[in-house]
Amino acid sequence: MSDTSELSISLAYDDGTGDTDLGLPTMAFSTEGGGDPDILSLGTFSQTQAAQSANIKVDGYPSTATPEEQRLTLGSVAAGGHFHLTYKGQTTGEILYDASTDEIQDALELLSNVNLNDITVGGNPLNQAGYTSFTFLSSAGDTEMISIDATALTPSGAKTATIAEYAKGSNGYIERGTNSITDALSGITLNLHDITETGKPIKITISKNTASVTQKIQAMVTAYNALITELKAKTEYDTETKKMGILSNDMGASLMKSQSRTPFVGAAAGFIDTIDSFIQASDIGITIDGAGMMKFDTSIFNDAVNEDFNGVLDLLGATKSSNSENGVIQFYNASDKYTTAATYNVAVDINGSHQITGVRIKLSTEPESAFRDNSTWLNNLVTGISTFDDEGNPVYPENGLQFTVDLTQAADTYTATISVKQGIAGAFEDFLDNVLETDGRFDISQAILDDKTTAIEKKIENEQTRLDKVKQRLVDKYARLEKTLTLIQQQLAAVNQITSSTFSN
Repeated sequence: MSDTSELSISLAYDDGTGDTDLGLPTMAFSTEGGGDPDILSLGTFSQTQAAQSANIKVDGYPSTATPEEQRLTLGSVAAGGHFHLTYKGQTTGEILYDASTDEIQDALELLSNVNLNDITVGGNPLNQAGYTSFTFLSSAGDTEMISIDATALTPSGAKTATIAEYAKGSNGYIERGTNSITDALSGITLNLHDITETGKPIKITISKNTASVTQKIQAMVTAYNALITELKAKTEYDTETKKMGILSNDMGASLMKSQSRTPFVGAAAGFIDTIDSFIQASDIGITIDGAGMMKFDTSIFNDAVNEDFNGVLDLLGATKSSNSENGVIQFYNASDKYTTAATYNVAVDINGSHQITGVRIKLSTEPESAFRDNSTWLNNLVTGISTFDDEGNPVYPENGLQFTVDLTQAADTYTATISVKQGIAGAFEDFLDNVLETDGRFDISQAILDDKTTAIEKKIENEQTRLDKVKQRLVDKYARLEKTLTLIQQQLAAVNQITSSTFSN
């Protein structure tokens, strides 16, 4: 065997008949790049190995490793036959239905990818009531699931066999499948280039880029005030021209002007004053004056940054995140697109077998008196109701909300409050998307204006047709009158001629 590449050479010898002299084998170097075959440097050969995950600790976290435990349960005790277990692609031989836990463990340790005591088998064998447990070394971390082939197993009753994760394992490290880690520290990307020496962690100094944040807020304030100024010009009365703005009767423009301030007034969604350092825009120097224009007080902002820089960043840009946990129930994830930022009341029922039997959720920040109880769960991970209406919008606010439950607790009902936070910048962006998207407020407003324009154009067209008909009637009328006058004049001329002739005679 040769180091990391695990290159091996196999030799076979056929003794045949008679005497044979076997000489020592010789090997020739094969190099790339024209290097000296006696000096193998990084430029002259390629080294490969199986991909491995990156493992790190941040300030000693995680502090301890946790062994994973998986449990095998049958619908009824085994009465005969045999079964097979599979772990990481390798399958054991036949294991008799009445094999002891030690015999089951021995069968697993015959696999080439399982070393002695890597997996400890406990609990009860399959021919006894209860469950069979598989406890892994803590160094295995969150490992793959063992699976069972019970087709040749004869049950005494119901023929079901399941293996579920009872306790998730942790190898005592933050483990990721890449060397670029973006979610260990909020807002920080860690690029890993080498391993550290045991007991000698690397110290990383992170400075606050306050100037960059201030510049971005100033840009937002400038853009917001430009928007409000334009909306005012188009919707309000102009004292100079003595006219209302061209969009004064447009509902979309009026709503945008009045509601654009909402994300910057009052507490941000999901923020709680007893937990979060800052809960509204004014806490970090962003306010709306009486004229509807945005103001930014840099002195208040700088004080807030010095007090809690991460708290400032959360209030500005939190994207459906949470710091809510009570030990038994902990926030896990939320959908940036579908979960409503708010505070939720959660109740979870756990039975004596350490399984979830019921989950109830409702908004605590809205006048909801009744819990909803049709969430779903898989082992200890609960997901809020994920149904949509005919237009593809979530029916319930907890759509995409996920939290974990500690199933080692005794049978009882456990409650918690989970706050899903959204920063003021994200809330304002959602408001603009709602206004500008297809079938949004401006789109609907534009449709109303188009309908009004079409109606006016139709009215003008009808009026023009009516006027054309009136004109034609008048033309025909005066044409007949002119014809009558001409006839009268001709008759009068004839009378005059007759009269003149009569009197002359």
